[in-house]
Amino acid sequence: MIALLAVAVATAAGIVVPSEQSLMCPSADQVTAALRARLPQIMGQGGSGLPSPLWLQWRGSAQAPEVQLRDADGTIVLSRVLRVQSGVADCPALAETVALIVERYLDELQLQDLAKPSALAQAMPPTADPDHTWALGARTMVRSGRAAWLPPGGELWLERLGKGGGHHPGTAGWLASLGGALGVSSGQNDRAGAARLQHLHTWLLIRAGAWRVWDAHKLGLFADVGLAAVRASRTEGPASWSAWGAEPWAGLGGRYRLSLRNRWFAEASAAVYAAVVRHELVVLRLPENERRVVAATPRIFTDLGISVGVQF
Repeated sequence: MIALLAVAVATAAGIVVPSEQSLMCPSADQVTAALRARLPQIMGQGGSGLPSPLWLQWRGSAQAPEVQLRDADGTIVLSRVLRVQSGVADCPALAETVALIVERYLDELQLQDLAKPSALAQAMPPTADPDHTWALGARTMVRSGRAAWLPPGGELWLERLGKGGGHHPGTAGWLASLGGALGVSSGQNDRAGAARLQHLHTWLLIRAGAWRVWDAHKLGLFADVGLAAVRASRTEGPASWSAWGAEPWAGLGGRYRLSLRNRWFAEASAAVYAAVVRHELVVLRLPENERRVVAATPRIFTDLGISVGVQF
């Protein structure tokens, strides 16, 4: 059985309820009484009413009535299907449930009004370009290359996120990014019983990427192009020897970023790099026994890192 009933609106706009079809469960009188009990400021005599009327309708059977609220334009603003557990519907209880649903909906509207920017907040100009975001982070990483040794290091990076979906909570979309990083790694190598070597890598890179964003999560791919300055040195007593090299390289990688509170985030990344040149820096020659002290750089190496940062 379907019923879509309405009555004339009172002077103070309120909730328009059905006034006929007394055979329905719940009946119009039962729903009206429940609404007046819960919402006397709207349904009672001398109530302030609402800015515009809401039209209450229900349709379907007594075992599963569908409750709808429509605004003055006829748009459905609320729809709920009530499930009756037992075989016989309790009409007064259903009327109370309908009134409770309407009351909670109006409470939500009131909370939304309270959440709107105040006059002071409205006086403050919004961000000029809310869909562009900067990210600044610090990263620590370990690297591994075949037949060569790389010390762990750190990186300071800056990234610009482009326009797209996913900047706001609860949304998803794609974002492009462009950034750069300055890094350094340093450490000692005592491998194979050779003389103690000090490695120092300093690099500058450009990073372009794409992000898939959903809510607080970002999953991205990136490509790097960088140039590193490589220095190997050996110190023995007052004497020291060193050698330098330039190492351009390119890489591909992936990363996962989790947004934390107050614009902070954590990120994990992994990448594979290929160097254009492979160095064997001769730090010291010993002609009497034809032995050399060599610091080698890998042609291909992997990079695993963790970052923390802030968006602004």
